[in-house]
Amino acid sequence: MAVNKAGSLEREAVIKALESGLKFKSPEGEITLNPQSHHVVHTVHLAKVNKKRGFSIIKTFPDVSPTDTMQVCDLIKNPNQATQYTPKF
Repeated sequence: MAVNKAGSLEREAVIKALESGLKFKSPEGEITLNPQSHHVVHTVHLAKVNKKRGFSIIKTFPDVSPTDTMQVCDLIKNPNQATQYTPKF
């Protein structure tokens, strides 16, 4: 989608497109690309598997941002950053 919007495979043009607020429809609903981290903002569903078949949605969390990644990743301020987020337990 970013390459199509940029109309190019050039790195800077694609990055600019990634940081422009891309949105697209998916089976779970609308997904937005976070400009800072290039990760998705999307709806997350907590579900319980039924014994016989299928599952039941217990709770829905709309528009979940990649807050864990954003703690270490700001590709707008530092486009060459390659820090991997590792959770601490």
